[in-house]
Amino acid sequence: MTTFTVLMALKFIGLALLAVFVTGFLVLKLWNWLVPELFSGPKIKLKHALGLMALSFILTGGLHRGGHPGGYQGYPNHCNNQEIVNPEKNN
Repeated sequence: MTTFTVLMALKFIGLALLAVFVTGFLVLKLWNWLVPELFSGPKIKLKHALGLMALSFILTGGLHRGGHPGGYQGYPNHCNNQEIVNPEKNN
């Protein structure tokens, strides 16, 4: 590896960590602003905000884009869409 690629990789990692901490700080501020007043919930610290972000990342599927295998794909394969849209035309 060249020095340039190492520096670019370190820059990318640094920016990614900065983005995670800034987002965590925003979650922290939003939580501490809304939850204690609305639901009488506790105030949280940055480590709790980061954990909340990690939990939501896991529960929502993370960076996975598109449908999940075996998930809802629209109409079933055996169903003709025209039967649903225009039932009188198929008689």
